Amino acid sequence: MESREKLIVEEVVLSQFWWIFLIKALVALIFGILFLVWPGRTLLALFVIFGLFALTYGFFDVIRAIILAIRRERWGMVMAI
Repeated sequence: MESREKLIVEEVVLSQFWWIFLIKALVALIFGILFLVWPGRTLLALFVIFGLFALTYGFFDVIRAIILAIRRERWGMVMAI
C-alpha cells in the first residue's frame, strides 16, 4: 500500500472510530487522577488487574499448547513465546 493510500485509510478509520480514542483518553485521565489522589489503592488495583491478566493469558496459553500437542503440532514454541 502506498503512503497516500495509507493516509486515506487512516483518515477514514479516525473519522469513523474517533470515539474509541476519546474513551481511551478519558480512561487514562481517570486512572491518572485516581493515582494522584489514592496512590496506594490505585497501585494495588493495577497489580490485581495485571495479576488477573497474567493468569488468564497463561491459562489460555497452556490450553493452546495442549491442543497443539494433541494435534501433534509444535507446541513447545507456544510455551516459549
